Amino acid sequence: MARAITTWIVPLALAGSLSFLCATNTLSMTDEVRSMCEQAEQLINSRRFGDAIKLLQRANAADPNCPEVHGYLGMAFQNSSRTKDAINEYSKALQLNPQQMSFININLGSCYLNLNQPDMAAPYFERYLQENPNGADAAQARSYLQQTGSRKGQMNLRSLVEQGQSLLQQNKPAEAARLFEQAISAQPNFAPAHFYLGYALGQSGQNQRAIQEFQTSLQIDPNLKEAVMNIASNYQSLGDCASAISWYQRYLQENPNSPRASDVRGRIDGLRRQMAQSNA
Repeated sequence: MARAITTWIVPLALAGSLSFLCATNTLSMTDEVRSMCEQAEQLINSRRFGDAIKLLQRANAADPNCPEVHGYLGMAFQNSSRTKDAINEYSKALQLNPQQMSFININLGSCYLNLNQPDMAAPYFERYLQENPNGADAAQARSYLQQTGSRKGQMNLRSLVEQGQSLLQQNKPAEAARLFEQAISAQPNFAPAHFYLGYALGQSGQNQRAIQEFQTSLQIDPNLKEAVMNIASNYQSLGDCASAISWYQRYLQENPNSPRASDVRGRIDGLRRQMAQSNA
């Protein structure tokens, strides 16, 4: 039920400078390699990443120990969604010139964010800030560092929910409910935790509380259509036929082509017959 997490792609103008050639001492570069780097930068800014990679690989063959070449290769790879290759090239650039290429720590951190590995990302942002507390990219590094904390928190919440789901499959709703409640305590607006807590409570016969949790999950995330079905089902378990019918009808209105539509209509018909018999 949880939404996908947004990924980050490093901007075409990399952290630290619009150009590696402006950010580093290039005196040790040959004219040939410097020319290829300049051309590669233009290709990258034109989003011709494949052409840039080919050119930079030629530059790397000419000078394997040029940090700027590896930095540009990392940039081209990252913008081509070849994140692991980007990490490899950025790491080489940083090893070859750790002082002048310090800003590459930000790019390495953003690569690990792309791979959804906030624990790996955070040290790079922290390292940049330690080395450049007043640097031009310090604000960006702090922003990314904050995002790693948020991402890690989301992963921890999902882990709790996944453990709770496993307990539900083992028919242990009370134990599962405690994990979902723990997730809600950490993040009250985490819709999946409310949804599955509602499910666990319903399995335990606590239908009224279950309804409240499903409604909360629906308020946070209106796209949780299964919450509507579960609210209806719990009202049915409570014997509140009118409320159950109302929620089943809402489900049909919002999901007219659902594979469950026929079953839901059958439930509505059954509840109406039950109400008619009670009033006879």
